[in-house]
Order: sequence, then C-alpha cells, then structure tokens
Amino acid sequence: MSLTIPFAIARYIRSVWMSKTSIAYLRLDKEGNLLEWGGMLEYYGLQDLRVGQAAIEQISFLEGMFPVEEPEVLEFLRTGSGRSAHIHLVPYDEGTWVILFDATSEHDKQQYTQQRLNELSLSAYRQTQAIEQMRNQLIEPQLIKK
Repeated sequence: MSLTIPFAIARYIRSVWMSKTSIAYLRLDKEGNLLEWGGMLEYYGLQDLRVGQAAIEQISFLEGMFPVEEPEVLEFLRTGSGRSAHIHLVPYDEGTWVILFDATSEHDKQQYTQQRLNELSLSAYRQTQAIEQMRNQLIEPQLIKK
C-alpha cells in the first residue's frame, strides 16, 4: 500500500531540509544575463554579482553551459569560496535558473574515504613488497648451499 504524505507534513519535511542546507539561486534571461539572485551567495563566494551583466563573465563554472535546453546537474563543483556544490541548471520561462545546493560535507567525506583507500592500497603494496623481500632473503641462502 502506498502512503501519501499530507501537505502539512511535506511542508514540515521541506522546512527541516531547507534549514540544514545552504542554497543560492540565480535567475538568468535567455541570453545568460543575471536578472536577480537570492539565497546564500556569499557562502559560495558569489557575493559580488552584478544584475544585468552576463553571468558567464561573473561565474567561471557557467562557461560553456548555455543555452540550457533541459535540466542539468553539475555535481561537486568547487565555487569561489572553496565550497563544493551540486549546481542545477533549470530552463524556465524564457531563461534559466541556476540553483546551488551545498555539497561540501558530502565531498569532504568522499575525499576522506578515497584517501583512506589509497593509504590502505599503499600499505598492502608495501606489505607485499616486504614479504617478497623476506622470501628472497630466505631462498638465496638455500640456493647458494646447493
């Protein structure tokens, strides 16, 4: 049986989720000029944007992304502040919305996990080399005696 969540509960879930993430959004016209913005732009190092100017000239990660024909997601993109964001490009009403969702914590966890895997791989390699070296040291004296 499928359960439909009441609208009030869905609003509550949304408000909790929204309070735990840093979101910024930009509205661009069909030529890619910035019309308006909102949210936490300074969190992403984008606080100096100028309305009426080309967004591509102000935000390097938008270079080559226009025109946007269908929704597109750029995952784990580094912004001017060094934060990571999932950036959604959504065509809408003769323009494009650019929505930034914070992915810094998720990115840092992935980086940490990858670093640990690299360290474990290196450790396993070193152990294999040490075992091989010990084996060779044990076999050489036996070959010399024969």
